[in-house]
Amino acid sequence: MSSTKEKILDAMFHLIAEVGYEKASIGKIAEIVGIKKASIYYYYKNKEAILLDLIDTYIDVSRIDYSFYETSNYDEYKQYLLSFGLAVIDEYTANLTLRKVCGEIYLMCSRNETIREKMFFIESKAYGCSVCR
Repeated sequence: MSSTKEKILDAMFHLIAEVGYEKASIGKIAEIVGIKKASIYYYYKNKEAILLDLIDTYIDVSRIDYSFYETSNYDEYKQYLLSFGLAVIDEYTANLTLRKVCGEIYLMCSRNETIREKMFFIESKAYGCSVCR
């Protein structure tokens, strides 16, 4: 059985895919989880905090093997990038819900500075920014 916090994140994930971030309300999340609206605030300060935690949960750059940066062999480097890129594309195309949520997150980047900064940090880390790793 998942914790209440995991249930809140799961509800937010599916609600964003269904109605978008703007229409995903704390009340609706509480209803889906089966708790009182006020209980959400025990776990999260606001809806933005839920989204930020959702980003941390679903966008996992820890699976990237950074050792490929050290290779001097062009063919190995190219093969790693191709394999990784194709795996990401396969995962993305196979999961419509994930695509919708990712689209909403990137849309929110244009509207919300905190989310934009979070995604910049994650992408910098994923693409090898030595400051962020």
